[in-house]
Amino acid sequence: MLYVLFLALVVVGVFLVWLVLLQEPKQGGLSGTFGGASEFLGGHGLSGGLVRLTMVLGVLYILLSIVLNLIKI
Repeated sequence: MLYVLFLALVVVGVFLVWLVLLQEPKQGGLSGTFGGASEFLGGHGLSGGLVRLTMVLGVLYILLSIVLNLIKI
């Protein structure tokens, strides 16, 4: 079971890096962080789906890391 969870963590991590590299840069810098509140949780078209999928995989990665840490103790 430990090996299956570790393999899932590696696969999710690879897909997470791949999705982050697929996203197009916003070019807003720090000012874009505070100014674009309407586009914070999504967006339109393909980039909105990539953002949502990246968030889901990020949460899954964190949960898998916590579960693996608790199992090892």
